[in-house]
Parts: sequence; structure tokens; C-alpha cells
Amino acid sequence: MSQAPSEVYVRQLLPKKYGYPLFIPAPHNNLPREYRNRGTSIGDVGIIKPNGSFSFVFSICTPAGSPVNCFGVPQGFEPLVLGPEGIEVVDDRHSVGSDVVSTSITRKEIAAEIAVKENKVLNIPVGVSAGYSLRSSSTEGAILTLPEGAASLDLYNIAGFRQYAMENAILWYQFVNVTLGREASNGSLYLVTGCDKSMTWGVASISCASGTDALSLKFTAAEVAEASATRGYTWETYCPATVRIGPNPDPERLQNQCVFLRGFKVMLQEGLMAKVRGTVKVTSVLDAKADGIIPAWGKGGWSATGAYACRGCNFGRHSRCYRDVSSIGCDQQIYTTL
Repeated sequence: MSQAPSEVYVRQLLPKKYGYPLFIPAPHNNLPREYRNRGTSIGDVGIIKPNGSFSFVFSICTPAGSPVNCFGVPQGFEPLVLGPEGIEVVDDRHSVGSDVVSTSITRKEIAAEIAVKENKVLNIPVGVSAGYSLRSSSTEGAILTLPEGAASLDLYNIAGFRQYAMENAILWYQFVNVTLGREASNGSLYLVTGCDKSMTWGVASISCASGTDALSLKFTAAEVAEASATRGYTWETYCPATVRIGPNPDPERLQNQCVFLRGFKVMLQEGLMAKVRGTVKVTSVLDAKADGIIPAWGKGGWSATGAYACRGCNFGRHSRCYRDVSSIGCDQQIYTTL
């Protein structure tokens, strides 16, 4: 069964435990420059879209009147103060020229002489090339390459953010679904507590491929002009793969591309979610299965209850509480609709 490239990418790289891998690391173009310049950051509340991007809603660490909070803020919003001293920063979390690959991928270094010849054939300046092959026993794989490395930023006061989310979760869902009309499903809101950011990146998602030890993909980083700090990047593919490079050439060279995010997944108890949404059920057929479109009536009609379980992270199930706040970026997440 064919799956979206972003699904394959997440499934293959999530076990690396760097966090949730975004297939589209760049901030959305419609957001204010003040937001785009920093990218996804600690304190952001948003939704991870099916295409693998982070859809920003508001920031709990930014005043209501800031251009960053361009969509507004929930009722009764009071920002949390977060200074530089509250964030752990590791500048070289991912070294220059490094990559993160699934267990099904093997990196193959390409000799400098070969790279020179191939760059001449491609009519691009001499640069650095890395080859990747998919193991013969595999049909899926994922690659994140970081030509200029990446830094990590992580919140120290995790407990404070968790408590803030639990106290305000209902207002967040009301704001997202009633005020903004985003139709965010229960459990789809994320609060970011950490992220890995880069200036440049290349991603590849491989599926339905016949594994081989031969070269499957090649990533090349090359100088755009002699003695220039600006580089161009290219993918060459020899198997079924979806590849992307980014961002578009930017003279400011900002470290605003979020390749991994960490944080909390916020979920309401189903009774409270029904109060936010109302009692009428309206279902999109876009992602529905055939047996989901044709009604199957039973004694109790349809059921809209849900359960969430997670192995490998600090999951909080609060049976007497209004909402659940669980960690994201773990090695396995299971969602069940009853």
C-alpha cells in the first residue's frame, strides 16, 4: 500500500531518538518575517501536518501583541517568561557534513577524484558528494543530511511547561477549533520544548524500492561561485524516492530550519473534546477507507472515543484529570480509535 513520503520518513527516523523528524523543516511562507527568521522554537503550539511540516498557531513564550502571534492567542492568555538562561544550547549537536539515516541505509563515501569528474559532467562547481545505498533486505529508508550541521535547543524547566499545558489545554482547543476553525483533532496539538535547527538540509524518503547494495541516492554540496560561502545542493536518485533540499538561497543564512522537534502532545478527555466541537459529527472523506464511508450501524450508533498509548517515553495518563500531556519524540507511538 502506497504511503505518503512524510509517513515513511517519520517511521524510519523516529527511532533515532532525536525527536520528531519534520519532512518539511522550513517555516511556512505566510508567517510574519519575525517568525520565519527564528523558525519553529521552544514555546510554540501547533499542529504537525500530514505533509510533514509544523503548522504554527501561537507561542506561549511571546506576548499577545507580538507579530509572532499573528493569529491571536487563546482567551485569558498569559505568556510564560523564558530567558536564554532557561535553554540548554549545543551548537554542534550535529557536526558539519553529518547525516541521520535509517538502519536500512548505508553511507558510501565518494572519492574526491570521482566527485570532481561527476561535477564537471553535471556542469556544477566542485563540491562534496556522499552516496547512500538501500540494503537488499529493505524496501524503505530515510535520510537527513546536514551539510552545515545543526544546533540543539532544549528547555530546562520541563515540569513548568507540562503544568502550563494541563492548565490551559481546553482553552487552546477552543481557540484552535472555534476561533480559528482549524478542525484540529484531539491529540493533534503539540507544545515544543526542544528542537534541532540547521541552516541547510537535504531529506529523502524511499519506499517500495528493491533493496540493493548499489548506489541508490547521491547528495552533492557545491560552491555556487568560487570563493563564495553560498552553496548549492543536489540529489541524484537511482530508486523510487522523494527528495527535497532547502531552504531556498538566503543571503541572511539564518539557522531557522527545524529538522527535529521535541515536546508535549496535548490531548483532552473525549467528553471535554465533545464540548469543544459540539455533538454533531461531520467527517471528511479525504482520508477515509471504503468501509468508513459506508455507514455500519450498531446499537450505539457511531463511537467517537479514542485512546492513546505510548511506549518508550514518559507518558502521563490522568484518569481523573481533564487532559493528557505526553512526550513526543519517542521511539514508538500508537493511536487507537474505538
